[in-house]
Amino acid sequence: MTQSSAQYLWGRRGNTPGFTLIELATAILVIGILSAIAYPNYTSSIQKSRRGDAIAVLTAITQAQERYRMSHAAYAGDTETLNVDVSKISKHYEIAISGDAVTGMTNVFRLTATPLSTSPQSNDLRCGQLIVSLIRGQLEYISKDSTGASITTPECWPK
Repeated sequence: MTQSSAQYLWGRRGNTPGFTLIELATAILVIGILSAIAYPNYTSSIQKSRRGDAIAVLTAITQAQERYRMSHAAYAGDTETLNVDVSKISKHYEIAISGDAVTGMTNVFRLTATPLSTSPQSNDLRCGQLIVSLIRGQLEYISKDSTGASITTPECWPK
């Protein structure tokens, strides 16, 4: 084998600029591995951020409920009455307010943030549904996973 054919097979030919196929394949492989590691962490961070937005809105509604009750001796049944803006999370969560069927909204209320099926937040299998419940003056922070089981870890409701 002559020197010029060996250079052609094993690398660059003279001063020809560019990359070899092996160099390009190696670069693509490294990018693929980094992407496979980074993408799940990125989506997890986005879910946590949206979850934090939902928690902030549920907290604002809870405070508005208490202010409303001081003036009306009952809890409100919707966010419009409370004048709370839920547009920040309306693309990803549906907010529902419910009360005690027997006594109306006077003693208890329950706020539920449920991910919309059209939102990427519906893939949040760990902390799918966020719930704030007021029963006998005690606030409870509950979350439910994708199976409907209650989760009590601080991952869903950080303090």
